[in-house]
Amino acid sequence: MGINMRYYIVSIASIFLSLAIGIFIGFNMNGNDIYVTQQQELINSLERRFDNFKAENDALENKIQNLSHLNEKQNILIENIVEDVVYKKLQGMNVAIIETTDNYFYVDLKDILASSGANIPVTIQYLNKAFRINGEELREINELFRLNLQTTEDMIYFINNEITNFLLKKEITAVFQYLITKEYIHCNLPYENLEGIGIDRIIVAGGSNENLNNKIEKLEVNLIKRLDNLNFKVIGVERLDVENSFIANLKKIKIPTIDNVNTRIGQVSLIYVLLGAEGHYGEKATADSLIPFYSMQQVRGEFVE
Repeated sequence: MGINMRYYIVSIASIFLSLAIGIFIGFNMNGNDIYVTQQQELINSLERRFDNFKAENDALENKIQNLSHLNEKQNILIENIVEDVVYKKLQGMNVAIIETTDNYFYVDLKDILASSGANIPVTIQYLNKAFRINGEELREINELFRLNLQTTEDMIYFINNEITNFLLKKEITAVFQYLITKEYIHCNLPYENLEGIGIDRIIVAGGSNENLNNKIEKLEVNLIKRLDNLNFKVIGVERLDVENSFIANLKKIKIPTIDNVNTRIGQVSLIYVLLGAEGHYGEKATADSLIPFYSMQQVRGEFVE
């Protein structure tokens, strides 16, 4: 009797255990179906989103391509009409160019000025050596010219002073010639007719590939203030691709500026500014407008100051 009772109890337990296992397996099977369904829905949603993103991307690429083609056409148009726009606008004007850096090229300035009929009696360029002068070089200058230059900043102020004096007096002093010979500055000018040099405008072309805000204040700002005090009319320009702009500093001293002078639009702006337009032009955040907008009378070159 005891054995049969134990047999029944084991049998009943086995039945319940089998039932429990069956329920567990069934639940998991149903759960897996739900999980698979959810995963499939997620995949379908991602695929729909991917298709939407791809369609948007294709549309943007087409728009960019169309804008690129339009830009090419506009550039061709600008190239074809710039020469006519600037032709003889500055006929007889004498424009000096001072480049405060040799990190960037400004050869195209001379080309557009020549197309406009302007004369370029003198160009001066600060060379990198001037910003990296050492103690021995300072001692040599001090001994030769009885000076007391102590720092690079002193040297920059000294060069600024010599350049402004040259532009004012049209005399090549021993100091000025020394700066050229020792390659602190580079200078192109008509040595045979210095007294005949007339200067109606001065373009200061700058920008740096180094973060030299202190240099901007010591060089460009100081130089332009000196020139302004001597009643020279100064315009500040730089290329669109300079790493460190000096336009914001020049705006504070209230001279006209152009930040994209290596572009055709910037070069047209330069011609208008040389004619007398005021303001800050170009494509950077410091610009107030892309280009000076004149009446047709002024565009024809009849601008009168």
